[in-house]
Amino acid sequence: MHKQKMYVLIAAAAVCICLFLFYGLPSVWEYALPRRAAKVLAIILVGTAIGYSSMIFQTITNNRILTPGILGLDSLYVLLQTAVIFFLALHS
Repeated sequence: MHKQKMYVLIAAAAVCICLFLFYGLPSVWEYALPRRAAKVLAIILVGTAIGYSSMIFQTITNNRILTPGILGLDSLYVLLQTAVIFFLALHS
């Protein structure tokens, strides 16, 4: 049963990817298609990285519901980015 659900989800993702890549392509598809493909690859890469990092984080903490967002690590990341921009802007 679980394998069937996975196959259905993979097929649905493939259909959505094909729709994004090929639906509404302009007449100059040589320009649009590589850019759309780069976006799809970036989305797949980021999604895989987020899933893998969440799995590793939950394995290390031995807690299935604990995520970096619950701990506030995303807020810490935003704070560090803001501080870097703030201090670099002062020196410009």
